[in-house]
Amino acid sequence: EIYTLSLHDALPISHERDPESVRTDVVEGKISAERAREVYGVVIDLEQLTLDREATLALRSRSKQPLIAAAD
Repeated sequence: EIYTLSLHDALPISHERDPESVRTDVVEGKISAERAREVYGVVIDLEQLTLDREATLALRSRSKQPLIAAAD
């Protein structure tokens, strides 16, 4: 059997990862802050190396909204 997984299918799983664990990965240099934002929906304040909880919640809530295409 062959199974396929789209990026859309993977987003809910990555966006459920603990934001503090993602921050730790950024601090330890395992991933970039950009990747934390794009893949995990986690926003890091790079000056203080802290988790921006409000921005993270906002980003994650936007990514869960369905995409609506405009009709021509």
